[in-house]
Amino acid sequence: MMSNETTEEATSLQPGRHDENNDTVAIRKATLATILAGVAVAVVLGIGGYLFGKNSGEDLEAARATGTTAGRAVGEKRGDIRGFRAGFAKGKSLGFAVSYNQAYKIAYLDAWEEAGLDAPPKKDVKVSR
Repeated sequence: MMSNETTEEATSLQPGRHDENNDTVAIRKATLATILAGVAVAVVLGIGGYLFGKNSGEDLEAARATGTTAGRAVGEKRGDIRGFRAGFAKGKSLGFAVSYNQAYKIAYLDAWEEAGLDAPPKKDVKVSR
């Protein structure tokens, strides 16, 4: 006679019979297989990404060099524009100061002469602003 366990195994293997334990094991195996497949795909994609990134290193260096050159050109152009504006403003300011001082002294001395007075020496005329 068959033992109780053997009978249950034989019964569960018969067509048309349903055993919940076998279904649970099958679900667990399917879940495990899905998880393992996902991990395998992730590992393969990770290795592929690493190799792709590693092999395209020359392209990265070329892009970095191109970007650096372009950045220098843009920076130089901006610097030229800003420098020109600052230099122009400073030059205008200095030019005005020199012109104003000279024009003031000339006008001051002319006013003395028009009044019929003896004008002081040009070097003694003080310009106040």
